[in-house]
Amino acid sequence: MMPAFAVYCLGAAYWLETLFARALRVRWVVSDEKPGRDSMERTMFVGSAVGAKAFVVFVALVSILVFVLFSVLS
Repeated sequence: MMPAFAVYCLGAAYWLETLFARALRVRWVVSDEKPGRDSMERTMFVGSAVGAKAFVVFVALVSILVFVLFSVLS
């Protein structure tokens, strides 16, 4: 289970790093100003950020469950 968890954590770290790099490269994507508010790039960025959040929360919940099952109950 631990190698699979390590792969998921590396995937989540890569996903978050690419989001962070894109936010630094194009600051107007994350700003709330009107000109770029409805652009396709902003929509894709927000969708990717929401997906990354869901994935990280899922991995965290699975890690807590695995910790309880394998460490506390055994």
